[in-house]
This record gives sequence, structure tokens and C-alpha cells, in this order.
Amino acid sequence: MNPPRTTAGGSIALATAWAMGAAFGWASMAVVVRYLEGRVPSWDVSFYRALVALLVGAGPMMWQKGRTVAALLPKRDLFTAYLVRGLVIFAAQAMYYHALMYMPLADAAVLNAAAPVFSALMAIFMLSERVGAGRWLLILLGFAGVVVIIRPGYQQVPFEAILALGSAALFALAAILNKRLVEIESGTSIVYGTNFVVAVCGLFIVLAWGVRPSWVDLGIIVLIGVTGAAAQYCISQALKFGDVSYVSPYEFVRVPLVALAAWLLFGQVPPLIFGLGAAMIFMSVFLLARHAARRPAPAPLAAR
Repeated sequence: MNPPRTTAGGSIALATAWAMGAAFGWASMAVVVRYLEGRVPSWDVSFYRALVALLVGAGPMMWQKGRTVAALLPKRDLFTAYLVRGLVIFAAQAMYYHALMYMPLADAAVLNAAAPVFSALMAIFMLSERVGAGRWLLILLGFAGVVVIIRPGYQQVPFEAILALGSAALFALAAILNKRLVEIESGTSIVYGTNFVVAVCGLFIVLAWGVRPSWVDLGIIVLIGVTGAAAQYCISQALKFGDVSYVSPYEFVRVPLVALAAWLLFGQVPPLIFGLGAAMIFMSVFLLARHAARRPAPAPLAAR
């Protein structure tokens, strides 16, 4: 197996530290979403989170792109790409938040963490990537882990589990759509432009069917936006010091963190078979990432 690669001027220690920071950020966001307990619809949460991200990122964007309001808007020739990706991210976030609110936290987190498995499968059909039997086996291992966790036939598969898997598939699609943008735009611009579209999409839904949150719930929503923005920033920093094949498996660290928080804060104890399914998905994600290390210039992780 090849040793982990770094980017120019990179450091494995710093890449690891930032990637762990991202994992803590994603785990914290999942736990905070749970505290809403469905009082605010998941579509609204996606809008408010994007709005917080826009407010937090406005300063860095204007500093990077120019001190004008126009610097905050997606480029005109890339607007269609941002629109499609933003719609996908908006739906993915809303589906994931709904799953976090209404199903065991650890189950929602691990099913959503299967996104890299979907990415590998989509790359075969959408990007015409040529793969061998080994990569197909890794993809099948990941989906077998999903089957172990949801256990169809032994229990009724909850609708929320379908949403969690759907969010993983949509996040994977966003990563595929990201491949063109990363060749033109910086990571900061992609995250900001995507959040801009998410906020615009969410605004229409909030105005038509939204629920006015209480001040307490609004504070929770702001915390969701802050933890999500912090995780995105940590990922972007991690990718400055290590390539995606090294960084991406660390995102799976959020699964045991969420499981621990679910036990301590909500009394949710996953069954023993959950560990087997989670281990299968992790091995699939990890080995797919190591396989990607043999290919040049992997694309950055999708912004969530």
C-alpha cells in the first residue's frame, strides 16, 4: 500500500488534526440537530444553516475576491453549475436533518457516511471510470454494511433510513458535480456559492410553508450553522496538507462520536449488529480512498 501523500508543503500531522476537527464538527452538528426534535422542519433548517454560512463567510469571500457585493455572487457563466449543485445539496441536507431528528442518531450518521460508496458507484456510470473486480467488491462491501444496519426482512425499514440513504446518494452526486467546479473555482468560492443557492431555494419554501422558530430554537439553528461552517473550514484546511484519499476516511470518525453522544445525551444504545455494519462501511470507504491514492489529482470533498 502506498504511503499517504501530502499536497505541496503539506504535513500529515496537520492534515490529520484538521480532518479530526471536521469530524468533531459534523458530529456536533448532528447532535445539535437532534435537539430541535422536529419543532422546525428540516427544510427550514437547511435554509437557516445556509444563511448563517453566508453571513460567516461574507468577510473571507470579500477579502479573497474583492470588496464588493458582486464578489459574493456566483459567476454568471457558472451559475447553472451552482444552481444544480445547490439544489442537490439543499435536498440532501434536508433529508439528512429529518433522519437525524426522527431515527437513532448513530444509524442516521452511519448511513449518511456511506456517501463515498455511492460516489465510487456513480463515478463508474457518470464519469466512465474503468474499474476492476477489486473495486466492485469494495462497493458491494459498503452496500452489504448498509443492509446489515437496516436489516430488511427482520424489521420494517423506517422511512427515515431511506431518507438517510437518499441524502448519502445526493451528497455523492454533489461530489461528482464538484469535479468541474474544482478545476475553475477555489474551495471557498464553491462552498459560498453553493450556500447562496441553498439559501435562495430555502427562502421560497420558508416563505410559503416555513415555521417561525422560537428564540431558543433559533439559537440552536445558529449553532447548527456554526458547527457546519467550522467542519467545512476544517476540511478545506485538511486538504491543504493532505490529499483527499488520506483525509476522507477521517470523516467516518464522526460515527463513533455521534454514537457516544447519542448514548450519553439521549440514552440511545445501538444493537451489537450495528458495529458489524459500521465496520463494513468503514472498511469499504477506507479501502476505496486508498485505491484513489493510486490515481493522480483526486477531487476535493463535496461541501456539505
